Amino acid sequence: FWYPMARAGRRVVVLDSPFSLPTRLKDGIEVQNWGSQECLTSFQCNRPDLGREILRRFGHHPMGEDVPVPAPTKRLLRTRDNLVQGAARKAELARFLMGQGEWDLFVTVFAECHRGGHVLWRGADAASSHVPEGALLDVYAAVDKAVGSLVDAVDPNQTTVVVFSLHGMRANF
Repeated sequence: FWYPMARAGRRVVVLDSPFSLPTRLKDGIEVQNWGSQECLTSFQCNRPDLGREILRRFGHHPMGEDVPVPAPTKRLLRTRDNLVQGAARKAELARFLMGQGEWDLFVTVFAECHRGGHVLWRGADAASSHVPEGALLDVYAAVDKAVGSLVDAVDPNQTTVVVFSLHGMRANF
């Protein structure tokens, strides 16, 4: 949806929209697969110089690959910690991108909730009994804090903020 807006002259910045094909945005900023759950390509930025700067400043997102097999508690705790750290780093990157120039549309996706929902969901089944208590809530709280830092970074008299979820979540069977 941001491509027609950019073609119409709107200044857009997009960070980690899932299932994105290779970037073809000519103006604005599009960063793909820095911290995405579903990646169709590797990390890329429509501005290669900015892409290199992102990796230099922020490194790679700590989320890592999704391995849809049961994990021991130790690995689940590491996943939780990586997602919490990733949400904070995503907010830092988003704020950095907000400062790269004026924009009319800024979109960022926090995939930490999605990954956390798949692997840290504590259901009624025995398979999820090894998931650490409160691990998913820790991820949600980190994303809430990250979103709050982005909202704090804009002028509420000049900016409309929309926060939404594409779908619900539960354990990945």
